[in-house]
Amino acid sequence: MTLEKPNTRKSYISFARRWEPIVGDLYLHEITREHIVRYIAQRREEAAARGKILSDATLRPALAYLSGVFAFSHYEPNPVVQFNKKFLKPVRKVVRFMTPEEEVRILDACTEDMHALMIVFAVETGLRAMEQAGLTWDMIDLKAREIGLVDPSKLKTGRARIVPLSTRAMQVLSLIPRRPDVPYLFYTPAGRPYQSTFSLWHRIREKAGLLDLRWHDLRHTFATRFLRGGGSLPVLSRILGHSNIMMTMRYAHLVTEDLHAEMQKVDTALTAPSPTRSSTHPR
Repeated sequence: MTLEKPNTRKSYISFARRWEPIVGDLYLHEITREHIVRYIAQRREEAAARGKILSDATLRPALAYLSGVFAFSHYEPNPVVQFNKKFLKPVRKVVRFMTPEEEVRILDACTEDMHALMIVFAVETGLRAMEQAGLTWDMIDLKAREIGLVDPSKLKTGRARIVPLSTRAMQVLSLIPRRPDVPYLFYTPAGRPYQSTFSLWHRIREKAGLLDLRWHDLRHTFATRFLRGGGSLPVLSRILGHSNIMMTMRYAHLVTEDLHAEMQKVDTALTAPSPTRSSTHPR
């Protein structure tokens, strides 16, 4: 590892800060493959919360940095060298959403009421993690039953994205203990907004036995239920805040699946027994 170039030093500092929450309190001999897997999962989840997809090319330099730390220290074995790079590849290409049964398991695994309320609200609104974390009460119109979100890129126009509130979402709002000194809907015991849901979500999904379920999949759950409840893709696109409806088309197969299912019902109902020879002639 060389720190001669300013840009190199800057990159190493950035990598060190990203690794610190995962391995910052560990000795080299305590770092294992599981820490690398957790790091990748956290980075991908953070990116998904911003509506982004983290590429392998973005992750590899961070792994190379950690490998360099081991090489510089002349410590063996190096868990990065032993790490199978195929685990970088996301294995899921199908939209993952939460079933009602899985939702019960997730909510039962919550040890704090605030966490359960956060999860239900995410499922009912389809908000991104960072959007929900930044919600304040002045963004909620209880009478109109809607949230007004202002896209930073549209501050000059003042146009807000409207997210309607379902009956269940309204129930969540009625259950949140409001504090006069805290403007946020969802807050920590210290009165601060949740900057990251990764740690609490990891504990909850582990307890529920649903390790493949990401926080961002709660957004997919909203989209799935919206469409299967009769909602349209254009309206869903507006609610989710997609800049292009093509981003919403990932859910299009859900609509066609339901169409085929309904057609099968009709087909079954209208299909009569095969006509006999005598029944083919009018009487």
